[in-house]
Amino acid sequence: MPAYGGSNVGWKHSAKFDWGKVSVEGGTPPPVGIYEAECVGVEVKLTQKGDPMISVKWKLTGAEEPECREEGVGKMIFDNLVMTQEGAFKAKQLAVVTGLELPESQAPDDVNAFADKITGMECSMMIRHRNYEGKPRGDILHYGAEPPTDETNGASKSKGGGKPAAAGRRR
Repeated sequence: MPAYGGSNVGWKHSAKFDWGKVSVEGGTPPPVGIYEAECVGVEVKLTQKGDPMISVKWKLTGAEEPECREEGVGKMIFDNLVMTQEGAFKAKQLAVVTGLELPESQAPDDVNAFADKITGMECSMMIRHRNYEGKPRGDILHYGAEPPTDETNGASKSKGGGKPAAAGRRR
């Protein structure tokens, strides 16, 4: 039987595990609060319905509240930006907070170009706890220290439009 992945060609990691530091219950979510974060990974994929989605991996890099700094900084948070008319509000929040230009369509080139711009981006976000399979999980409530509003970006709940309010930082 071949090794995992068919061979060892391209295998990058060989670090040993410290199993004493691995909980069978999983990690704890970061405390609820406002954090600074850096995008450390994106993956464009399709939802179960076949719609384009950008899965974003954020590393929490800073926080003003001492509890958030001590227990949250360094943890990872994941978010899915669903690229449909009804589900694109999180993508628009991120664009409004960071100044990114939104994609014009769901076309693969447009979605991939938007995903590429997110990589390495830094922004603030509000983390909350949400139950998932009976356990609390860290979840992004909104991008920005304050939730973006339609009044601040020129959109309505029925129409798009408007310009980004503030610029994000890129590493």
